Amino acid sequence: MADDTPKGRILAAALQQLKRHGLRKFTVVDVAEAASMTHPNVYRYFTYKVALIDALVTNWLKPLEERIEMVVGAPDPVPDKLERMVVAISMAYRAARMEEPELFAAFVTATAASRAVSRKHRARMRRAFALVID
Repeated sequence: MADDTPKGRILAAALQQLKRHGLRKFTVVDVAEAASMTHPNVYRYFTYKVALIDALVTNWLKPLEERIEMVVGAPDPVPDKLERMVVAISMAYRAARMEEPELFAAFVTATAASRAVSRKHRARMRRAFALVID
């Protein structure tokens, strides 16, 4: 079920605009128009454009991180867990690069800039691997 809150509508419109126009032509004005609101209203929920893009990246990473947590909690032997984790991460990244290139580009840009969204993701992945190894 779609999130019909203003924030949910903004995120849905932002994802649509990112996929349609890419990072270079992504604008808050276009997102606001697609969400049927004014751009100052978008800024009430996301203080700047990068925060909106990072929210999209966070939403994309959430299922992957949940999948990794499931592997961590599984009763498999450590080598099997590690293999499943590496495969899950690489497949998710590859699928995004092929199927959602603009969203993957946003993730890569966030990672290259060491923005909070990528630092938090790396920390969660490190923590998951550490739990399995320990």
